[in-house]
Amino acid sequence: QLSLALLLHLFLVVRRSLRKALKLTRGVRGGTNLDWQRLDGASTYEEWLSAAACIDAGNLATVRWKADPRCSYYTHTSMRRRIDDLARFRRENRVYELMYMLRSRQYRTQFNVGRAELYSNSVCGTKHVVEEYLQATSEALHYIKEVGKSGVTTHD
Repeated sequence: QLSLALLLHLFLVVRRSLRKALKLTRGVRGGTNLDWQRLDGASTYEEWLSAAACIDAGNLATVRWKADPRCSYYTHTSMRRRIDDLARFRRENRVYELMYMLRSRQYRTQFNVGRAELYSNSVCGTKHVVEEYLQATSEALHYIKEVGKSGVTTHD
């Protein structure tokens, strides 16, 4: 309950700040006036995300930027290889290797996925390959948690 209330409060604070910043870029960012009104009036994260996605989809430069995996902040081929490794370790039930990979890579802030520049070129989201990497990491963490709950024996 407390974490949900805190999350909602943070969402509202961030939304208020984003409204101010985004009003300055409405003509440049794409989207219709209705999309921007939906963004301004969003009362849930889902409503906000839907409107933001429409705005981003209306800007061809943003669509192209997200689709292009290349970036000076990371090597996209290494990131793609890491995504594949995470999936393979899960498929092969190699839990210990998966845990090691996550611990060592996250500790070193692998691929600079937290850089603000990766999140400033669109209203929501970032490059698709970064989103895939974050999703693969999240799925690996959930997998490890579930394996731990079930007591399944893993390969050594």
